[in-house]
Amino acid sequence: MLGLTTSTYKGRVYARDIISCALEGHEELPSPSVYAPKFLFVSVSPSAEIVEGRLVTVTCSSDANPVANYTWYKENGGPDLQPLNKNPQLVFRSIQSSDSGEYYCTAENKLGRTFKYVSINVTYAPGLPCVSVSPSAEIVDGRKLNMTCSSNANFNFNSTMKINIIRLILVPLMPIPLLLFRLWLSVRRRKV
Repeated sequence: MLGLTTSTYKGRVYARDIISCALEGHEELPSPSVYAPKFLFVSVSPSAEIVEGRLVTVTCSSDANPVANYTWYKENGGPDLQPLNKNPQLVFRSIQSSDSGEYYCTAENKLGRTFKYVSINVTYAPGLPCVSVSPSAEIVDGRKLNMTCSSNANFNFNSTMKINIIRLILVPLMPIPLLLFRLWLSVRRRKV
């Protein structure tokens, strides 16, 4: 006669526990194990520099039975975090500088929950530079002058080098157009 045999366990279960059962006398044939999510892994694609405007995919995976459900959050400094996504993948079709920050993925099933952080740093090219000159009074030849070039950017940008290159190339050449114009005027006056 066929019959259904059940056994119940009531007690504490911990996230690191792996649970299975077997019929007494047939321990070599256990049920599939069930366990909370473990070995949580987060990957970012592309794995190299993240550039503004590009496609970026962040993937969360774990080993769990039953299968884990995933949720993505972004740290915003506040106590109330709203889920961004309830999928294993968080996809930015055209990532922006405002997307930079700390994100975390949770993996959860009925036996437990775990999470992992990932930092996303979006690099972007500099905007139009702004040049300021000090002192702001009339620039006098031979006097000390401070120039500051600033631009909003998120990559290594050595503005001091750029200013020096411009100064070294342009300042000595500035009188040349004026001299050519005067020469042209004098030649033109002679012809008239």
